[in-house]
Amino acid sequence: GLCGFSRQTDPGPSDERRRNEREERVIQSTQTERGPVSTYEKISMRLVAAFCRLIPIRSGIGTMSQSLSSRFPGLRKSVEIPCKLRNRVRITARLDDYNGRMLYLFGTPDPKIVSICKGLLRPGDVFLDIGANYGSVAFLVHDAVRPDGWVHLVEPQPELGDRIEEVISQNRIEHMTLHRCGLWDEEGEFYITGSQTHTGTASISETPVSEDSHRVEVRNAKDFLRETTNGNAYGAKLDVEGAEARLLPELLSHPGFRFVLFESHDQEVKAFVQSKMSDQSRAYYGVCRSLFRTRLFRIANKEDVQNAHDILAVQLAKDTNHARIWSVRDLRNSMA
Repeated sequence: GLCGFSRQTDPGPSDERRRNEREERVIQSTQTERGPVSTYEKISMRLVAAFCRLIPIRSGIGTMSQSLSSRFPGLRKSVEIPCKLRNRVRITARLDDYNGRMLYLFGTPDPKIVSICKGLLRPGDVFLDIGANYGSVAFLVHDAVRPDGWVHLVEPQPELGDRIEEVISQNRIEHMTLHRCGLWDEEGEFYITGSQTHTGTASISETPVSEDSHRVEVRNAKDFLRETTNGNAYGAKLDVEGAEARLLPELLSHPGFRFVLFESHDQEVKAFVQSKMSDQSRAYYGVCRSLFRTRLFRIANKEDVQNAHDILAVQLAKDTNHARIWSVRDLRNSMA
C-alpha cells in the first residue's frame, strides 16, 4: 500500500504482512545512498521526473520509480527534496522513501486512485483520506468538494503529520483538517512503528516493538465519522494495511455514505466483501490495473473478489444497469 497503518495482533503471517515483507526486500535491495545530491544528479533527476510526468500511465508507477532508482543513484539519496504535485501543490518528501520518490517523479501516489476519488466527489461532500501518508491524495482532490465541502486526513505517523500540516499552512488550503491518530473499532492508545524507506508499511501494536515506536491515539471510527461528516455525504479512501475489515462495516453503514475505495489484499477484507455482495443497497467494483485508462469491473462473485486489488464500494441509484458501468463517469451518473 501507499500509506496507512495496521494493528499487529495475529502471530501468524497474514497475506498483508507477507506482501509488506516482499516490498521491504525489494526496497532493501536498492541501498540508500549517503551524502548530498550532486549537481549532475540534480540535473539527471529533474530530466527523469519531467519525462515521468509526460507518460500517461495509470498503473505501475511504484514499480517504475523503483526501477529508476536502481539506475539513478541520486534517487536513492537520504535527503529531503521539494516535490510538486500534479495540481502544483508543493510538498517536501524523502527520496529514500518509496512513497516520497513516487511523488517526486510522478507528482501523484497513484493516478487511478486519485482520478476515481476526484471523479466521484461532488461540491459540498466530505472526503476522508484514512491512512493519508504524505496527504497527496487529499491534496490532489480537495478542489472537487469546494466551495462548501471539507477534507479530513487521518495520519498517525508524527513526521508525516508534520509534513501535512506544513503543506496546509504554506499553500493556505482551506476546509482541510489533519487528525494525528489511528482509526479502529474502539478507543485506545497504541504504539506505531514505521520504516524510513517505506512509510506506507507503518504498523500499530499494543506494545512497542523497537526504539522507534511512538505512542499514538486510536479513535473509535463511529464517533469519528459522526464528528467529521456531520450528516453530509462523504467519500473515503481507506489504506490502512490490513485494518480495513475493522473499519469498513462502519464506513459503509454510516449515514451519508457515497463511496469507499480500499485495498483488498487481506483475506479478511475479501471475506467481508463476499459476505456483503447480496446487499442490494450498495455495489462493489474492482479497479482494473489498466496501463493507460481507469477502468472498473463489477464484482459479482467470489472469483471477482479474489482477483480485485483495489475495490470500490458505492451507493447507487435504484434500478442501476450495472452492465453499462465501465468508467468513473458512468459510475458518477448512476450514483444515488
